[in-house]
Amino acid sequence: MKKKVWFFMIGIVLLSSAAMIVYMNQGETVDVVKAGKDDIQKYVEDIGTVKYKNLVNVSIEGDGLIQSVTADVGQQVKKGDKLLVMENEELEIQLKNLDEKMKEIQAAFEGSEVKNYATNVEKATIAANQAEAAYHLALKEYKEVQVLEELVEISSENYETNIGKATIAVDQAKDTYRSALKEFEDAQILEETGAISSQELEQKEQELKTAEALMKTAQLDLKQIKENTSEIINAVHGAQLESGQRERELKTAEALMKTARLDLKQLKANTSENSETVYKAQLEQVKLSRKSILNSMEKLEIKAPAGGIIMENNVEENTAGRPGTIAYVIGKADNIEIEANILADDAVNVKLGDPVKITDRSQEKKEITGKVAAIAPSAVAVTSSLGVNQKRVTITIEPSEQLNQLKHGYEVDIRVIIEESKDAVLVPLSSVFEYKEKDCLFVVDGEKTVIRNVEKGIQNEEFVEIKDGLEEGETFLSAPDINAREGMRINLKKSLK
Repeated sequence: MKKKVWFFMIGIVLLSSAAMIVYMNQGETVDVVKAGKDDIQKYVEDIGTVKYKNLVNVSIEGDGLIQSVTADVGQQVKKGDKLLVMENEELEIQLKNLDEKMKEIQAAFEGSEVKNYATNVEKATIAANQAEAAYHLALKEYKEVQVLEELVEISSENYETNIGKATIAVDQAKDTYRSALKEFEDAQILEETGAISSQELEQKEQELKTAEALMKTAQLDLKQIKENTSEIINAVHGAQLESGQRERELKTAEALMKTARLDLKQLKANTSENSETVYKAQLEQVKLSRKSILNSMEKLEIKAPAGGIIMENNVEENTAGRPGTIAYVIGKADNIEIEANILADDAVNVKLGDPVKITDRSQEKKEITGKVAAIAPSAVAVTSSLGVNQKRVTITIEPSEQLNQLKHGYEVDIRVIIEESKDAVLVPLSSVFEYKEKDCLFVVDGEKTVIRNVEKGIQNEEFVEIKDGLEEGETFLSAPDINAREGMRINLKKSLK
């Protein structure tokens, strides 16, 4: 009986051992893949805003009450389209008076003789005195506006001087930075050879950073001065328009004064010999004055200087229109650029000319390419919608083609390609782990796992490039967990499925 029990127990042990051997030979079933090759890109993603380039400012040149506004924001206009009409009662009265004056001159010439000579001389004397007083008033106003124009021109000259000084400061800061950079690079070589201490190298690095900061500050100062260009130009333009208006008024007053004087002179002379000459001179003066007024009245009507879309409308009906006021801003939809404010930490890797993928936010998700055309020299503090303070840098992107559906102010998704590798060996990010301070993979050698050190290259949100340590076609664990270990047997047949 004891022998039977003993043999039975031996049989159980043998069966268990055989089952264990079969299980061990079968191996583990885990997620494994074979290394393949493909292109990989490292990029910066953000949201960009579409902007029209070469915006055209349309300014008011005349002076009067805005009677009608015929264009509004978003409207497509062609060159020469009427945008705004003003009225000026004073100019209309002057024109009417000149027309009446022309009729009077013609009637006087057609008459056989001048009646009521004394009365007419008295009237002509009063008219001449009034015209002379109006002329002196116009002359005073013209001289006052000339003084204002000179002050604006002095401000413009100071601006040019400041630009020159700021440019010199930028050049000097660049030279200092290049010198500091060379000294730092030389110090690195000397430190590697032991010729200088690490503290001296750190000092050179600090000097380089200081020089770089000063250079960026100088560049920002220059940019800020240049950004004031439009304000100075508008001030100069406004002063010039005001001066031109006063000059035209002065010429009109002078013409009226001369006409009144000629009237008086003709009456006093009262001879038939010079009556025709005087008539022609009077008539010519009236015509010149009338032409000047008509020229001023033409400026009461504003027309589009170029075709495009009305981006801004800064005028309203029944309000006063002043010379130099920017009434409209016109943009061209066929010439756009894209601005994006990216995180400062990402911006350090972005370079001019980097390729960009631009995707519109419509249902079509149409994609075009572009390149980085400009990078702001400094970062700006921005508070996100979640209340987080961030440092962001503005970059300007130039699209390679124009999309009609992209309008001013629209948002697009942008992806700036900062690094790219062609035909690279790629593995999932989940397959790489750190072991003994090195990047590693579980590679399947035969049917067992082996820990292998690898060198990583470019990586994005899903994949990482393996520059060394893994060849195309080799099998590895795609997502090893805490149970994975070196020497573990793998059932490749089931795992590869």
